[in-house]
Amino acid sequence: MEGQIKMDAAGNLRLRTPSGGPSRSRPTDVAPSDAVRVGQGAGPRIYYPTRFVAAPRIDTVRFPRHNFTKRTILIGSAFLAAASVVVLTWSLLSQALDSWYWNGADPQWTWDHNIYDPPDNVPDKTKQDRKLLILQRATSPKAAKILDATYRLNRAYATHIQADYVRIDGVVALYEALFDVINMKIASEEAWVEYDAILAMDPDAIFVEFGGINILDMFEPNHLVGIAGNMTDIDKNGSGFLFWNTRHRESKTALQLLGDESLSFHDRDLPKDDNTILFGLLRTAYNPNELVTMVQELQPPQVNYFSGNALRFFRKPSGYERMSKLQWLEAAFEDVVVVLEQLCDSICFTSYPKCELA
Repeated sequence: MEGQIKMDAAGNLRLRTPSGGPSRSRPTDVAPSDAVRVGQGAGPRIYYPTRFVAAPRIDTVRFPRHNFTKRTILIGSAFLAAASVVVLTWSLLSQALDSWYWNGADPQWTWDHNIYDPPDNVPDKTKQDRKLLILQRATSPKAAKILDATYRLNRAYATHIQADYVRIDGVVALYEALFDVINMKIASEEAWVEYDAILAMDPDAIFVEFGGINILDMFEPNHLVGIAGNMTDIDKNGSGFLFWNTRHRESKTALQLLGDESLSFHDRDLPKDDNTILFGLLRTAYNPNELVTMVQELQPPQVNYFSGNALRFFRKPSGYERMSKLQWLEAAFEDVVVVLEQLCDSICFTSYPKCELA
């Protein structure tokens, strides 16, 4: 294809095809340029576009416009508000029904019997020197969800050390649970072992060791109660468990005092844990020298809140003085359950088959 070089007055090169019209091989948005001959002799001709022109405006596309009137906006807002009210009402109603059922239903005692207690006339009998009952309570629906996370592992530990285990779902105070067990006020088919010690654990308390540590060996038989840390820690941070020596000379008296004091505190609806109530009355009823012999303060590393190597439980953080340990657990129960489930799965995985996998 050949053309001629022409230059207009402005100095722009213009391309013309041999026919004199614009080249059809050029795009429509490029102005045709002239052909430039390389050198003076014969040879190929190179075509250069010398300038560009703007693309034509597109006026044929029309997008629909949505005119949202005030009425439409008001209807949508009203619908969202109504939906929110329905969801909130249903949530509150569900919580109220759960609370009503929980407070009105009879407490459920779920037992695991692991103690072999043969008659005295059986030869070669194998009996534990001290018989232990591990007891856990869930006194609210949220506490029950927390206990669900620790139940599997704690039952397995009780089986491992040949201790009985009972889970109580329902509104049962600590003194009521202890009194019923000690005085055989539970169902007749369950009242067949006289326990030497009772380990009452919060729903978040969990055993973490299936090795050589027997939790009962940590509690000396000459004390009435055993706690984690010291008595001042209980007032500030709550406690995850309480050992109770049913054979102690002050067991019956202290238990009666705990019952009377618990009723008094519950009537005033103060945020007090059962252990806080117990040690408040012990300080009042006994002098400091007596308390030293009655209370055993279990120390790390076996017991150290969530760092213990035998038993772990959450420590109530500072800033929640107006809440009991249980109230704080219920307020954060979703996060608490996630942490406990992960810990339980990890321990059961490493301790299988002593603890069943989920």
